[in-house]
Amino acid sequence: MKIKAIAQICARTKFVTIYNDASGEQWLSDGGAAYPIYDLPELDERSVLAIFDVPADKWPDWQTLAAPLPTSLNFADNDDSEKQLTMPRIRSINKDGKIRGVALTSKGLRLYNLDYLKPLEDDFELYERETADGEIYLAAKAGVFLKAVIMPLKINYTDFLSDLHQLTDAASRAKEIQRREGEP
Repeated sequence: MKIKAIAQICARTKFVTIYNDASGEQWLSDGGAAYPIYDLPELDERSVLAIFDVPADKWPDWQTLAAPLPTSLNFADNDDSEKQLTMPRIRSINKDGKIRGVALTSKGLRLYNLDYLKPLEDDFELYERETADGEIYLAAKAGVFLKAVIMPLKINYTDFLSDLHQLTDAASRAKEIQRREGEP
């Protein structure tokens, strides 16, 4: 786990939550993804900013929170609802000026912040998991170990489909021109 990458994610909003579970394990989150923290002393609202290398005079600009793990998500290494994701050929798109990851889930397309993968080591797989309410979220695992929980982005699918239709129409026109000009 790359702590500096987690710090960069949290620095964008100057917000970090330290989640604590009953066994003493801690997770750090910016509200959109959470990462387990190992091999560090127990963190609190002040020490997390020190670990993030935030200068002490900038601490008042940050919002820090300590809380128990959310019960709506499963932070265990295994989950009965878990399904490994098949990575699509198009793995990212530029949406609203930001590169978004594409996940094909059992409940359709979900987009996620690609930056949330930066704290992970190179060898991981993405899985979908489901809350008790049927909401999809992503789990990044290295082998059998959970390395991150990532919430998909909320998007307007009507606008998104309109954008995709425009792209499809433009690609169809370009393909027809290629065909007429004898290009493969």
